[in-house]
Amino acid sequence: MADDVFLQSYAGTIASGDLFAIHRRGRSIACIAASTDLEIVINDGSRSKFFEGMALNFDRDFEKVQIYNPSGAPATFEITTAMGRVDDNRLTASGDLNVIDPVTGDSFANVIASQADILAMMQDAENQRMSVGVIGASFQAGAGGTLTQIIDPTLNVNGAIVRTISVGGSSGRFIMFADVVAPSSVSDLSKRAIINQSKSSTIPGLTPLLVEAGVGVWIGDSGGLDYSITWDYL
Repeated sequence: MADDVFLQSYAGTIASGDLFAIHRRGRSIACIAASTDLEIVINDGSRSKFFEGMALNFDRDFEKVQIYNPSGAPATFEITTAMGRVDDNRLTASGDLNVIDPVTGDSFANVIASQADILAMMQDAENQRMSVGVIGASFQAGAGGTLTQIIDPTLNVNGAIVRTISVGGSSGRFIMFADVVAPSSVSDLSKRAIINQSKSSTIPGLTPLLVEAGVGVWIGDSGGLDYSITWDYL
């Protein structure tokens, strides 16, 4: 019967085409060092590749291990068998590591920092970019002083979008209503006055403005203002 030893190391040289046999009970085997890729046979199984840094752990005992050198030259090796688990910890490191980008040769820390700067600039550009306005296919312009229907609620069967609104003049107050029934005057407080703007201005903050189906739009002013409005029916 194979010996029950908890941990055992082996080192030596295997001639080309030759093998090294270990008759010892264990559950783990690790290749600590090898001058070339080797092959391993557990008990009487088939050959499998076995190379430096590789560790094998099993949930039941093996009785025999054979290490074979398939290369054309002698191979040196160091292996360890154990009844418990064997792990190769050579890749475990602590402290500061300077990892190099294989493409640029720069450290990954600098690469990541540069990418972060680029993303920040892209975000700033996106935040500063103004949305592109759309000019409506329907258009009406005129002078103030009267209450004028822009969108007839009976024709607005699917809804509409007011695209642009511009008001010109040096005095007066521009008023825009959106309701299902026409206001009686520019001072009709029973209807929804969605704009009540004095003097000349463009009104981009409210546009585009969705007007629901069945709702009409009327504009007027209390002085001598001119207006221009564009919209699309949906």
